[in-house]
Amino acid sequence: MYLPRLKNEWTELAIITVVSFFLYQMNMLILFCIPLQILFVRKGERFFMYSGLSVLAALAVAALLRTAQVAERGLRLNLLAIDLLLPAFFLVGLGATNMQWKVQLRLFYKVICVTLVAGVASIPVIYLLSRDEQITALIKAQIEGVSQVFAGVAAEGVTGTAATGILSDPDALVQLIQSILLRNYLFMYFAILSGSVWMGISVGNRTVGRAPRKFADFFLPEKMIWPLLFSWAIVLLDTFFPVGKLRYAAWNIGLIFLLTYGVQGIGIIQTLFDRRGVGRGIRAALFVGVTLMLFWPGANLLIIVGFPILGISELWIHYRTSEKGVDES
Repeated sequence: MYLPRLKNEWTELAIITVVSFFLYQMNMLILFCIPLQILFVRKGERFFMYSGLSVLAALAVAALLRTAQVAERGLRLNLLAIDLLLPAFFLVGLGATNMQWKVQLRLFYKVICVTLVAGVASIPVIYLLSRDEQITALIKAQIEGVSQVFAGVAAEGVTGTAATGILSDPDALVQLIQSILLRNYLFMYFAILSGSVWMGISVGNRTVGRAPRKFADFFLPEKMIWPLLFSWAIVLLDTFFPVGKLRYAAWNIGLIFLLTYGVQGIGIIQTLFDRRGVGRGIRAALFVGVTLMLFWPGANLLIIVGFPILGISELWIHYRTSEKGVDES
C-alpha cells in the first residue's frame, strides 16, 4: 500500500512541476504559482520545496538556452539573472508565506510582510539594472526598432504620427517605462502572490474535502485605513510638490490597499447575496458583466473605485457584524 501511494505522490509532484513550468514559459505569470500552492495544501512543505526547486532548475536551463546566442558575456549574464530573479522572487515569497512563523499572523499580514521584504531586496537589483549600460542600450535598440516599423507604416498613410511621436525619443521612453514600473511593481507582486495563495488554498481545500475560502470571510481591521489615506495623500501632494523617490512607495502602498479594500467590497456583496439566497446563475451573469465592464473605458472606473469605496464604507456600516472575527486569511 505504501509504494503505490508514494508513486502517486511523486507523480502528482511531477505533474504540478511541469504545469507550473509551462505556465511560466507561456508568460502566464499570474497563474504560475497556483499549482505549487495547491501542492502545498495537498502534500505539505517537503513536496512544495521539491517542486519549487525543480521548477527553478528547469527555468534556469531554459534561460541558459535562450541567452546562449548572446555574444557579449556581460549582457548574457545580466539577461540570465533577470530571467531567474523574477520566478525566484515569487517562489521564495510563496514559500515564506506558507511556512510556519514564530509569530502567529493572519495570512494577509504575512503576504504584506513578504511583499515588504521583496521590495527591500529588490532595491539593489533595480539600482544595478538601471545603471547597466548594456541593458539600457538593448531596451533602446528595441524601441528604435519598433519606432522604425511605425514610421514605415505612417509613411504609407496607414496611421498618424501619434505612435511614432512617443517612440521618437528612446531615452524619454525608457525613463517613462522605468517610472511606470517603479510605481506599481510591488503592487503587482502583491496582487499575483496574494491571488495565487488564495486561489491555491481554495482549490486545494476542495480537493481534500475542506471548505474553500470565500471573499465573504475577508475583512480588514479599521486601522488599515491609515496606510491607504497616507499613501494617496502623498500621491496627491506629489502632483504639486515633488516628493522624490517617496512617490514610488506611496503609489505601491496606495494600490495595494485599494486592491484589498476592493476585495473587502466583493466580500460584502457576496455576504449580502448569501443572506438573500441569490442563485448561482444570477451571480455568474453579474460576474461576467463586471468582467466585461473592466474593459469598457469609463465604466471600468466604476468597478476600480466602486468596490474599494464599498469596502471602506464598512468602517461605518457594519454589513457583516456577525461574520467579523471569523476570518483567518
